[in-house]
Amino acid sequence: MNIRYRLALQFTLIVASILLIFSISIYWFSSNKRTTEFNNRLKNRAITVANLLTEFEEIDSYLLEKINRNTVNFLYNENLLVYDFKNDTMLYKFSKDKRSNIAFKYDIKDIKEKKEISYRADSNNVVGFTYPKENPKFIIVASAVHLRGRQELSNLRQILTISYIIGVIITIMASLFYATEAVRPISNIIKQVDNITASKLHKRVYEGKGNDEIAKLSKTFNDMLDRLNYSFEMQRNFVSNVSHELRTPLTSINGQIDVALLNKRSQDEYEEIIKSVHGDIVNMITLTNGFLELAEASMENAIPKFQKIRIDELLYQVKDEILKRNTEYHINIIFSDSIKDETSLMVNGNSVLIKVLCVNVIENACKFSNNKSVMINIKPQDKYLNISFIDKGVGIPKSEINKVTKLFFHKESISGTKGYGIGLSIVEKIVDIHYGILNIASDVSVGTEVSVSLPYKSKQEVFYKNEKS
Repeated sequence: MNIRYRLALQFTLIVASILLIFSISIYWFSSNKRTTEFNNRLKNRAITVANLLTEFEEIDSYLLEKINRNTVNFLYNENLLVYDFKNDTMLYKFSKDKRSNIAFKYDIKDIKEKKEISYRADSNNVVGFTYPKENPKFIIVASAVHLRGRQELSNLRQILTISYIIGVIITIMASLFYATEAVRPISNIIKQVDNITASKLHKRVYEGKGNDEIAKLSKTFNDMLDRLNYSFEMQRNFVSNVSHELRTPLTSINGQIDVALLNKRSQDEYEEIIKSVHGDIVNMITLTNGFLELAEASMENAIPKFQKIRIDELLYQVKDEILKRNTEYHINIIFSDSIKDETSLMVNGNSVLIKVLCVNVIENACKFSNNKSVMINIKPQDKYLNISFIDKGVGIPKSEINKVTKLFFHKESISGTKGYGIGLSIVEKIVDIHYGILNIASDVSVGTEVSVSLPYKSKQEVFYKNEKS
């Protein structure tokens, strides 16, 4: 069952239940009210007879019955019994219908004890009471059929039944209309989504001008499309750029081998060609490793578990590994005086990714520095541990600082040093994964400072905090 019919059914059941409760309540209260009024009327008729018996002790029973029979406001099938309170003997008996059998389930002792009773015997309403209340002389039992009340209740029952059926029918039609209007925005969203394909990711769902759940759903869906479109664009650009970057060394290698095979050459010439090919292969390995690291940092759904990491220990490991590969590099690690214990140096993160981050920043700093050196400052802050990588290199023009983290952007034209434009892209992605902060400040011919702030709290805690704010 689709949402439209489910909403219509739920709405109909709710309204039908409410109408049924109201109808039953109206009928029940009306029935009770009519019964009470009729019993009071029956009681008043009996009290009239009792008053006549009290005031005219010598009144003839035949005359009293004549009076009762000629009363204009008589009751249907009215019956009346009057007993002496002291000895329970019958003083008076009256029946409007001679064929009726006055045999009611009453008990004179019960009436004496309770002073007044009322009940229903077949179609008759029966009341029994003592009269007067103070120093009673009589026990009176009166009964009659509330014919008019029964007819009125029958009419009321028919009216309520017909009204209920008509109300349910109107409710069904109204609920279908209401449900159709309620799900119309969702149906419109479905139609718009059906037109969005991989080649039409630029299309968006109309968000409307409202602030309701449908508008929020549309906005959420559009945000998801933005992320998907960005991912597809990144993927296309990544594949295109990777193909372009790898094609250059492969073409160079193929060309050098073809040239070498054209003629026989001396050993020195072959060694020169092999060295050149080796250089191209090293470049390809560097590019491939960078691509793998970037792919690993971009896998949002495959982030390893975070754990406590000692940044100083990790930096010393990175320093040893880099110096083994590049003996001309100089790496100096400086600790702030505000560090009081080892907890100030521990952050929650993934050691592999943070290690990749440090390697890329340090190698970039040394590569583009005139003296091949970098200074690393570690300083704890309020909620973050700040790591600054400072070099005295060629620097970056201010117009290009916002571009250096873009994939395959490099500043080879400034320094003459070959780069691939992958390192800082990886760094930015890893900092984003850790919900950290990346700042780059630089002056041409002065140097560059890359500042990375990693949160002390776990990635999940920071995420939930940001979501609530």
